[in-house]
Amino acid sequence: MELIIVIAICAAIAPIGLIIFAVGLIADMVADHPRGNIVAFVGLLLFCLSVAGPWIIVDNAADRVVLMIDGGSLTTDTTSFLR
Repeated sequence: MELIIVIAICAAIAPIGLIIFAVGLIADMVADHPRGNIVAFVGLLLFCLSVAGPWIIVDNAADRVVLMIDGGSLTTDTTSFLR
């Protein structure tokens, strides 16, 4: 359940990161604001981290499922369904 909450939070943060990135780019290009590059970088970093978090979580869960399949701790029906 906690993993679903983390993924939902990251899904909410990703668009915010893109918006901050766009605002930083516009501030740098149009207004020639000195902090535009920093704001754009922070927005891009926020977006990348919010996308990488769920990716790492899902990859870790998939590794655990593979270990359970290889270890024989799943039933035959579940193993055939997952393969």
